[in-house]
Amino acid sequence: MPDKTKNWRADFTHLEEGTILVRVQSVDGAPVSVADAHDLLANDPEFRDFLNQALAESPNAGFFWETPAVSTGTLRDPFQFVLVDGPILLSLSPDPAPFSRQFDTLPETESVAAFPNLSGDAFLIAPAPVSNDLLAYTHLGAFVRNAPAGQIDEFWKTIGQAIQARISETPIWLSTAGLGVSWLHTRIDTRPKYYRHRPFMADPV
Repeated sequence: MPDKTKNWRADFTHLEEGTILVRVQSVDGAPVSVADAHDLLANDPEFRDFLNQALAESPNAGFFWETPAVSTGTLRDPFQFVLVDGPILLSLSPDPAPFSRQFDTLPETESVAAFPNLSGDAFLIAPAPVSNDLLAYTHLGAFVRNAPAGQIDEFWKTIGQAIQARISETPIWLSTAGLGVSWLHTRIDTRPKYYRHRPFMADPV
């Protein structure tokens, strides 16, 4: 059976020390647009597997994942992101307690929670502790390499659905941080609150 993840390729470019820029392309070299990437995340398990494999192959053991600002005006832009080396993430101990209420109310058929943060300026996507290996949930690098495959797929699908539902003329930022709460969570933010890669902090032109 053909490997459908080979429909795309990830182009890695090393920027400043510890930061890797990743651009996603189809096999013919055409860039995958932001809109297409979001649609593929929400609807295509092969693309979700491809993206997860690309992140798992990062030379950085722990990393912060950051995308440029997204709005209706950027949907035709090439889909890209950075992986910023985060060795500090490797020293964290997993702590699901801050999200326990969201995890406890998840339906039995679901393993990923999606909910607004306390201040209401961000929307969070966090995997529930379904694996006995809680270290798999400390940061994104650990998760993409060690979490259960079904939960990994649900995580990326939920991100795709959540970002599609929030696209408007007002820019939003998609990223992981992880130093405030030692449990993997993706942030859909109204501002680049915890960004490390300065070029991606800018509003869309």
